[in-house]
Amino acid sequence: MKKEKNELKPVPNARKMLDQLLDAAWEKKAYDTVALDVAETIGYTDYMVILTGRSTRHVSSIAQAVVKTMRKQGMRPIGKEGMRHGRWTVLDYGDVVMHIFVAELRQLYDLEGLWSDCPRVEIQEPKWVTEFENSDPDLELDEDLDDF
Repeated sequence: MKKEKNELKPVPNARKMLDQLLDAAWEKKAYDTVALDVAETIGYTDYMVILTGRSTRHVSSIAQAVVKTMRKQGMRPIGKEGMRHGRWTVLDYGDVVMHIFVAELRQLYDLEGLWSDCPRVEIQEPKWVTEFENSDPDLELDEDLDDF
């Protein structure tokens, strides 16, 4: 039986979606991951994810990879902001809202501090994350193409 092109695919439960989003972000080397269960605090989403990229280019690359991966699974974000500039990108998938920051902006806004009363979700970052977080910052990818 041939599938219709516009056939709707079943939406995964919120935790499964969270895991899919994290895997897509980690595939592009997002690090310093925090996932918060905000379902009891906020009415518009179940999970909030906060990740870091090494540069504006890296943040944009992570966001684009997440959108592309999820699109292949039949899911599109309800909203997305900041993909072009890459300092702080937000991807809203309804049950999961993902924030991808450059480190200095993440510290400035301190979302995990703002939502510190929400329980953290137990996640298993890939083992390369610790090595990547602690690697030489001079090897960063930070080349802003806006100057060209």
